[in-house]
Amino acid sequence: MDSDGEMREYLRESFEKKYGNLEHLNIKVAIYQITSYLNQAVSFMSPKTMQMQKCLFWALFVQTVIPICVSFMPCTLVLYGSVFRLDFSSPVNYMSSVAISTFPFLDPLAITMCLPALRRRLFGSFGRRIAPNSSYQTNNVLKN
Repeated sequence: MDSDGEMREYLRESFEKKYGNLEHLNIKVAIYQITSYLNQAVSFMSPKTMQMQKCLFWALFVQTVIPICVSFMPCTLVLYGSVFRLDFSSPVNYMSSVAISTFPFLDPLAITMCLPALRRRLFGSFGRRIAPNSSYQTNNVLKN
């Protein structure tokens, strides 16, 4: 390895010790930039726009976590279980297929429940009236 490669490897190791794995760095940076932008946007955004941006960010987070928990983790568990010759009973395989099949239901439901206007519309169609200020609020989702 030449001196440039050695230097890069040395810097990479020290950087990973301080900041963590580089593979997840772009996610951490994106979350930090979004939250800091939303926290600084108070000066030029109206409170209603700020609240909607926070709700949309929360909805995006939920929409990212659902496929990981419902699709990726069960499939990975079953796949690596068979690779390492772990004997999972058939209910585990059935549960993973049920988890995957619930994704088309859970994804839109999560978005509907995260956004106040959609949530009021959904509950209003069932005859249940929800006041605009009494529903789930995300004021403190993004704390400093």
